[in-house]
Amino acid sequence: MDLDSSTTPNVMSKHGWVALVSFVSVLFFLFSLIYPPSLPVSKRNPVYHFSLPQKNEQPPRPITIVLSIDGFAAGFLQRNITPNLSSFASGSFSPEYLKPSFPSATFPNHVTLVTGLYPESHGIVGNKFWDPSLQQDFIHREPSISNLEKWWDFEPIWARAEMQGITSAVLMWPGAEVRIKGMLPTFLQRFKEETISSKKYDILELLDLPISQRPRLIMSYIHHLDAMGHMYGPNSNQVNDTLREIDAMFGEFLAALDRRGLKETVNLIVLSDHGMTERKGLIQLEDVVARERLRSVDGSSVLAGLWPVQGENSTRIYHDILSLVQRDYADKVAVYLKHETMPPRFHFTRSHRIAPIWIVPKPGWAVLTKEEFDIQRASLTGTEYHTRGFHGYDNEEVSMRTIFMARGPAFARARRVKVAPFQNIEVYNISEQ
Repeated sequence: MDLDSSTTPNVMSKHGWVALVSFVSVLFFLFSLIYPPSLPVSKRNPVYHFSLPQKNEQPPRPITIVLSIDGFAAGFLQRNITPNLSSFASGSFSPEYLKPSFPSATFPNHVTLVTGLYPESHGIVGNKFWDPSLQQDFIHREPSISNLEKWWDFEPIWARAEMQGITSAVLMWPGAEVRIKGMLPTFLQRFKEETISSKKYDILELLDLPISQRPRLIMSYIHHLDAMGHMYGPNSNQVNDTLREIDAMFGEFLAALDRRGLKETVNLIVLSDHGMTERKGLIQLEDVVARERLRSVDGSSVLAGLWPVQGENSTRIYHDILSLVQRDYADKVAVYLKHETMPPRFHFTRSHRIAPIWIVPKPGWAVLTKEEFDIQRASLTGTEYHTRGFHGYDNEEVSMRTIFMARGPAFARARRVKVAPFQNIEVYNISEQ
């Protein structure tokens, strides 16, 4: 495994050691990791404690492993091709599904998972967006832009852990390469192409370190399923083959934990950021609004966030689009004005980075600029739009639902109760009781 190791200061907050991570059952469960024993008892916040069985090969303090499988729709577990993940879910703290935040895209939701904040609050409001204060576009596929600290005005869980002297390892997680408040995870694996099978070795290599060097928080990201879903569609043989490969890797990883005496003592969480749906059709943005009226278009080949040029009125553009949509596209898209008609349940109004007008397609539809794909020209030349699977839609759409399953000492009681589906901001819900 190619890891960068960085040195981070050991800083004490005025409120005492902050819990490393907590996980949620909306009705039943709040949990925080044990404070390091060096902190005087009188300065600790009350937390739930648990004890690990005393075995020589096990660490004296708990380890939490979070595995994110990008694009894993909740319905994928019903295909009967993931026996290891399905078995793990059935014996775990696992709701029927986890609800993503809007927009149901990769970067906003991976930041939500490690901050407990909606995108409107943490500021990564899309995979691509315009910041009117910075006068610059955030583009997630361009690390020279997206990895600049100026975009990341929040504190992810690994940064908070490191500031409390708790070692973390973050493997390819979106945003992990950003030096936030001067800090990187102690162990950092930058994004690169690698096999699914190698993921288990990356984590096991960390678990095999001497106890004093072993990270207490490990977060790993798998992108392969999302890539196959986009390229071939969620119902494709390629997606099913990738599901089988991920499941086989996961089964081998559980067996390796068992051989190390860690299978029942490590807190292991498997989750995802969003689901995926098959493509139904494409809509040309320029057929809905004249491009010269717009300064910039946010989104990522599904949604369209519209920034009017100077001198244009957002409300006027909105009503012009709304009239056209109601006439020609009512069954394909919805259109919202940020502060007037945006659904409150989206929690998508409070950031200056959120465009004033949004066109939100129904599942399977995508709004594209001619720069992205010229539909009329393609029909004349026989050019095909190659993306077959989409996400980013209304986060309450069934196809956007995703997974959450957790097992370990922290979930020993919770795994025996039925938990209702919950919003992914709850994955990070620190309790200071």
